[in-house]
Amino acid sequence: MRIPLPSAAFRRTAPFRRTAALAATGAIVGAGLFFAGSAPAQASSLCSGVEVDHASLVDVEGTDVARGTLYLYYDSSTGKNCAYATNNTGVRHEMDVYITRCAAGTGQTVSTCQDSDPLVTGTANDDYGNYISYAGPVNTLGSAAGVCIKAFGGIDTGTEYASAFIGGHCG
Repeated sequence: MRIPLPSAAFRRTAPFRRTAALAATGAIVGAGLFFAGSAPAQASSLCSGVEVDHASLVDVEGTDVARGTLYLYYDSSTGKNCAYATNNTGVRHEMDVYITRCAAGTGQTVSTCQDSDPLVTGTANDDYGNYISYAGPVNTLGSAAGVCIKAFGGIDTGTEYASAFIGGHCG
């Protein structure tokens, strides 16, 4: 059972986490330490389509702390991407997952993506709350054909914050 936080205002009071996570993950991607999926594409009960990528949630130093994984799927019948983040701790924690289409001509990398979709908690593309198993699934607000996407997943255990970005998947 999902139990959301009392208000979205709580989430939006800590923009540092997303900013710090983006900076840390950008450094990790640049250093070539980003873990992308090497397993064959598979279906998921959370997202339709096929898995196109996944990334371990890492701490700000880039260490895989085994707290969870961000998964990205693509459904060719709708042109939409879907993402969810798992919680591997077995304990309920604050989690966040979102996905956005990048503005035309941007997004070949995570750091160059200019979000074209609004990120509003509780909408189809943004999920935040206290979860024991996973956050999401979330979907692009429309077809991602012809544009790139960016997905984010994070978990805050109270003692550490781990996150991942996936981007550069352009259709």
